[in-house]
Amino acid sequence: MRPRTLFIAILLSALAVGQAGVRAQEAAPSPKPAPVAEAGPDDIQRAIDGLSSRFFEDRAEARERIRILGEPTVPALVSLLGASRPALQVEAARLLGDLRSSAGIDPLVRLLSSENLAVSGAAESALIRIGEAARPALEAEKARHPALADRLDAVLAFLQQRQVEALLNACITEQEGWGHYEGQYASLAAMKPPPTAVLLRLFLGENHEFTDVTDDENRQSIMRLLAGEALGDLGDPAAIEPLTQYLEQLKRGGHLVRHLGRDTAIFSLYKLGVKAPAESERAALEAAPGPQRDWGRLAEICTRLGDYPAALAAYEARLAQVSEENLQKIECYNMSCILSVMGRKQESVAFLRKAVDKGYRDWDWMERDGDLRSIRSEAEYQEILLQGRKQDAAEEAGAEEPPGP
Repeated sequence: MRPRTLFIAILLSALAVGQAGVRAQEAAPSPKPAPVAEAGPDDIQRAIDGLSSRFFEDRAEARERIRILGEPTVPALVSLLGASRPALQVEAARLLGDLRSSAGIDPLVRLLSSENLAVSGAAESALIRIGEAARPALEAEKARHPALADRLDAVLAFLQQRQVEALLNACITEQEGWGHYEGQYASLAAMKPPPTAVLLRLFLGENHEFTDVTDDENRQSIMRLLAGEALGDLGDPAAIEPLTQYLEQLKRGGHLVRHLGRDTAIFSLYKLGVKAPAESERAALEAAPGPQRDWGRLAEICTRLGDYPAALAAYEARLAQVSEENLQKIECYNMSCILSVMGRKQESVAFLRKAVDKGYRDWDWMERDGDLRSIRSEAEYQEILLQGRKQDAAEEAGAEEPPGP
């Protein structure tokens, strides 16, 4: 299912309503360099020795050389973590983080208890760069050293936040297409511990600081909405009160018109068993006189509440209401999704063809959209997808050809 409007990221700035954010975290990790085919012991030792130079240029050159040499330098860097000079420990920790080698995890975890703040901070940053592979060692260290619990919890929370953001970002296509379908958030639902707190911060947090997954503001805005959607699929009752308070704050703030965050909260609450807000929204839309009725929104609400016949009727009214093909293609696509879920395959394929004829082009979303699962094996579906991709490839190739003489 696609959202009713394609280009809505610019409308999402009003999503948050004042919840506390989290502190800024690490910058994006350096790309992991490809190792040199053959790195001899002398090459490695010269690079390691360069980290001890009193000249900045020599140290910078040594760091770059170690990044290029890659994995073969890890044993020497691990050994350097035990150096008597804190500056060398910091250098080694940072480089192990850049290389993201699992061999450095255990010694880096041990450095978290260093009394030197620069050393323990460098170790923490390196473990964050290494990522989820460090989680078991961090959890084991927490059990061994309760005094470090707060610090370790902060690192573990950041790692989970990054993982959540990566999963949400993966729900958005390269064209920034996105939507909703059954089972979309299965990976989040299987995560331990449950990521409810992270999702709430993402959805509600005005000052939420994103990790290094993406710095694209449009994608981040979409990820906020997807986080709110995922809360309903997780089924954690702990989300009910914050979502309900969020709706109340919007009401007090005068947000009575359509609000994307508001709709997201309503739909998630419905999945969590709090059905009154969604049912009341539907009743208000249905009570409006026909010519003034927002058929598109009514169609979306009926779809999300599982009343597919009513959703189809509303989409048909919406199609009669709009003339712009840019809007019609989305309504046709959504009707195809509903018909597919209902098992009406031929009708689903027919509306998918209409959507494409009117300009629908997000093939990646079409392939991943779970609502179209029942028609994937249909020959016409496969033909639509294949022809569409071929046409786009041909147009792209034509655009790249230099002009003739």
